[in-house]
Amino acid sequence: DTSGLDLEIRAVEGAISPDVYTTHPGALVSDVAQVMAEQKHSCAVILDRSHVVGIFTVTDALKRLAAELTAR
Repeated sequence: DTSGLDLEIRAVEGAISPDVYTTHPGALVSDVAQVMAEQKHSCAVILDRSHVVGIFTVTDALKRLAAELTAR
């Protein structure tokens, strides 16, 4: 039952952030993670010639960190 709910808020467009961090596929993981941490972004949208080719998330960064620490 959706009575009493503001359906405008339930739509994605009402909940998205206009502040999107984008970068390119060749960006260094360390640089992207640093910007994400400093600007409090939970992900970076990866663009190649204005086309989205992926999303780098905090989980991706942690997996990479864990792999690096395990390899030592």
